[in-house]
Amino acid sequence: MDLTKIKNFVRLYGDNDDLVVDAALEKRDYIRRVFYVPCDLSLIDTLNINNLDAELILENWSKLFFVPISLDHLSGNLPLLHENELRHYRKVTLFEKVNRFSNNPFWLEYDCRNLSVEHYRGLGLNLFKAFSKEEFDILPEMDDSYVDALKHALLGNEDECHLIIDEDELDDDKLIFPYLSSIHILEKQSDLIVEKLVAAVNAINKAYNLSVKVVFY
Repeated sequence: MDLTKIKNFVRLYGDNDDLVVDAALEKRDYIRRVFYVPCDLSLIDTLNINNLDAELILENWSKLFFVPISLDHLSGNLPLLHENELRHYRKVTLFEKVNRFSNNPFWLEYDCRNLSVEHYRGLGLNLFKAFSKEEFDILPEMDDSYVDALKHALLGNEDECHLIIDEDELDDDKLIFPYLSSIHILEKQSDLIVEKLVAAVNAINKAYNLSVKVVFY
């Protein structure tokens, strides 16, 4: 159990302005780190190894894809009640490590340690470490109905972080995230998948003088 993140959440949405500022500053360490995003084959299905579009590849791999917030884990009328509070917000889950046993063929790595000032200001306060069930159970009831709904959206596993953004800040539920640093290819992928991924990385590195790495498991 991580009491630090519980304390941070409570102070961030509390009534004491000084504590709110302190909690906001503490969140700097949440986002200035390396994150991983699982991917499926839809990102590479249309790639033609003999005619790779480096610009399109980098554009697609430098975005975060958000989804509406679902609270299906709740019972009774609570899902509808809380989802209504969060209806204008979208969520993406970022991981602190690669799950080598996932069904995803590859993961994209984003190095946010040198996050731009613009992105830090826009994202820093909106990134939350997931609460385990044990941690969630000791969170107090929040007076603000949005905040009380938000905490339900933050349930997850220990290595997960949830980025919650107002839909008006997104472009068709997507956010430009130009921090791609590596691609992690999980074991037992077909030769064609590996060939496509390696060729795509080589193409964007050559076209944009990048140093995106390929990591095999």
